[in-house]
Amino acid sequence: MVELIGKLGISSTEVSLPSINGGMMGLSIPIWPKSIRGKLILIFLTAVGPVLCVQICEHAVRSLLPSRDWLMVSIVASVMGLLIMSIVGNRFTSPVMRLARAASAVAAGDFRKRVRLDTGDELETLANAFNSIGQSLISHEAILKRQADVLARMVDAARVASSSLDMRKCGRSVAKAVCSHLGASDAVVFRKDGVDGGFKVLGSNGGRHGVAWKRLASHVADSGGYLVMSEQASESDGEAVLVGIPLAAGSDTLGAIVARFDTSVSRGELSVGGIMADALTAFGIHAAAAISNAEAYSQTEKYSEVLEDWVEHLSLVMQVTNAISPSLDLDETLHALASATASAIGTDECAIYLRDGRGKLTVRSCCNNDEPISALKINPGESVTGRAYAEKQYAACTDGMRSSDPSVRRASEQVGLRAALCSPLLIQDNAIGAITVYNKEPHKFTPREIRLLTSIALHAAVLVRNAGMYTRESSIAEKLQMGLISKTPKNCRGLSFASRYIPALDEARVGGDFYDVESLPNGGIGVVIGDVSGKGLQAAIHLAACKYMMKALMFAYPDDPGRVLGELNDAMNHYFDLSFFVTVFYGIIYPSEKKILYASAGHPPGLLITHEGRLQDCLSSTGTPVGSGQDCCYETVGVRFEPSDMLLLYTDGVTDVSDGSQLLGVDGVQRLVFEAAPCPASDLVEYICDQLQCESGSSKDDVALLAVSFETVEPVCETEIGGPKDYGHYLAAHTA
Repeated sequence: MVELIGKLGISSTEVSLPSINGGMMGLSIPIWPKSIRGKLILIFLTAVGPVLCVQICEHAVRSLLPSRDWLMVSIVASVMGLLIMSIVGNRFTSPVMRLARAASAVAAGDFRKRVRLDTGDELETLANAFNSIGQSLISHEAILKRQADVLARMVDAARVASSSLDMRKCGRSVAKAVCSHLGASDAVVFRKDGVDGGFKVLGSNGGRHGVAWKRLASHVADSGGYLVMSEQASESDGEAVLVGIPLAAGSDTLGAIVARFDTSVSRGELSVGGIMADALTAFGIHAAAAISNAEAYSQTEKYSEVLEDWVEHLSLVMQVTNAISPSLDLDETLHALASATASAIGTDECAIYLRDGRGKLTVRSCCNNDEPISALKINPGESVTGRAYAEKQYAACTDGMRSSDPSVRRASEQVGLRAALCSPLLIQDNAIGAITVYNKEPHKFTPREIRLLTSIALHAAVLVRNAGMYTRESSIAEKLQMGLISKTPKNCRGLSFASRYIPALDEARVGGDFYDVESLPNGGIGVVIGDVSGKGLQAAIHLAACKYMMKALMFAYPDDPGRVLGELNDAMNHYFDLSFFVTVFYGIIYPSEKKILYASAGHPPGLLITHEGRLQDCLSSTGTPVGSGQDCCYETVGVRFEPSDMLLLYTDGVTDVSDGSQLLGVDGVQRLVFEAAPCPASDLVEYICDQLQCESGSSKDDVALLAVSFETVEPVCETEIGGPKDYGHYLAAHTA
């Protein structure tokens, strides 16, 4: 029995009972089990034991009491068992309820709740473990609060460190944040020099730092690791701790923060793995980012200032260039250059110098047209302008009237201007002139003004050279044009003539169209209009060859236009190797016969028009263009006219004019003639040109018009044309 009780974990209690011999007898009986299993067995036994005992006794002594009495006994025994079970069970469940209430309190956040049990069973062990958990939760809560506080201070420190984009201010902010937010007494920020590897102090807070701090910073920056070392301070301060925090930016280390912590912060917290160590390491990363941003901003700000200066510089240069680009005339270009340069640099006067025929630098233009400046003539090497021209670099004078150079003083006194800055106009390594700006008062020219004038001179030199070349070439072109475009007579042998020529290329002022009126020895009047392929001076050269060769052929064959064009075609094909072609209309007008003989080499049709402006005849092409490489026999065609008729000849520059949707064409020319009629030849030509809005340089092709009016036709005497006996056979043949 005792062995069974021991296995169930039930404790025994010693009880004294009277013995037979009158003494006391000790009996050990079980009172309360020490294990939960034993207590559950005990509760079960107390519940069913009385009932079992009554049942056993009923079978044993059934005869002693009637059945009804045994039933009552069983009921009483059951009630007693339940009562005993309730008492015993309450003693078992009371500790469990206490544990449940304590667990609910801890779950609600009250980690100070404790349960004290002296049951001697597993519930007592569970209560002790529960109390230990509560104590651990309080400890961990304190640690988390400490970590949160450190993290909050680290975040505040990072915010303070990032508050400035100035390098020095950023360094001081980082050092101050380590002290004010992370608990250091002194801090210094060291930045590693990327060139020589040295260290410079970006900022500090507190005054206690020395050589050992720089050595620690060097070691931390080289290793890239977090370091802690002791520092023996004064006896009153005790032993302090120095911490080296790397400024880590990715894989690079920009430098280090060295901070001093006194005894208020434990070394354990500052050691690797401690709360403060983790916070300081994270702060080092934030501080490195702040320093990098400050450095980048400083560089950007510096580059931004340089870029802004260059943008303004280029803007002013383009302003001057745009002012002088529209014109190709040298005088207009120089005047625009002087005015724009004075405005861009902000000076009182600007003069452009070019060399004259004697080698002296002469003022060709100045922005204010000041007469004393306009009269300046400077030898190369003299004064500011001559020196800049000769040395091919800028020259400046702050106050010319006090200069030690007599030529400078003389020039300043002559023009009444004191400060001068000059830059040569250079084409590669050749100076073609100089540009000089003046101030009325003494002035020291800044590097910005010098750079600006130098840039303007370099850009303007090309435009000035081009304008000079254009002026020379246009002068040659105009003289050539005067020789190529014959002036048609207003009247010739009783006929009235009107003409107009407008070249397409303004830069050459000469094109490929031409016309001519020539009095022939046979009494006829030769009229020619042609169009040479190409534009500009090259076309003018071809035009000259074609025109004068045809002139000779007109006199060689004065009675056959087709023969003239045929010979001209053979000559062009032979001598010019198909380098160009010409469309030509050549007609011979016989006033007395009221007849026109003509041949056309691919030229737009001539129009024979009545007095009312209606088309009487269309003089179409009779062969291919001259010089196209084909042998061609040009047909000579004869037409008759009335005294009130008019002949209109033109080039394809007229028919090719477009109104934006379609070309004018021959029908459009006829419409313009009808709108203008009746009118003289000169009025018809002017009207057509006005309608075409042909102005020099605006049309896409050259425009040439030649009109012949027959209204004043009168008989021609024999002596004027050489007599019918010389050409009677020709006239008779063609009249037939």
